[in-house]
Amino acid sequence: MRFRMATRRAQAALEFLTTYGWMIFMVLAAGGALAYFGVFDFEKSLPDQCAFGFDFSCSRHVLLSDGTVRVELANKVGEPVEMVSFICTYQHGVSSSMDVSSLGTWDVGEDITLTCPGTTMLPPNERAEVSVLLQYRKVSGGFIKGVQGSVTGTVVEA
Repeated sequence: MRFRMATRRAQAALEFLTTYGWMIFMVLAAGGALAYFGVFDFEKSLPDQCAFGFDFSCSRHVLLSDGTVRVELANKVGEPVEMVSFICTYQHGVSSSMDVSSLGTWDVGEDITLTCPGTTMLPPNERAEVSVLLQYRKVSGGFIKGVQGSVTGTVVEA
């Protein structure tokens, strides 16, 4: 009698563990399939971003696979400025700059497109981040000011 009770308990315990074991296995298999198809790849769902603080607003930007960075900015300083430099620094430390001497005066609210020529290749369809330093001087006079910004997004084939 005692042997039968122990066998029934052992059988109930084994069935319990088997049932829940299969359930856990199915959940892990479903999670593995979702991970394989990129459902958990949050980097792809992050938005492209262009940030320059309060002095300038970024309306459009693009990162090209040849390393070119193109940014359209609006002057929000409150008075006309003249550009001193525009320097892009890539993730692995390589820098590129635009010759801004021909731009002249940048009026309030005016949009201009600034471009750093490509000096390094960026992998297409991958996310990249480029740090940008924009230096300017108010036309009315004063010191050179710098604004640090960043451009983050998916690289487009050039």
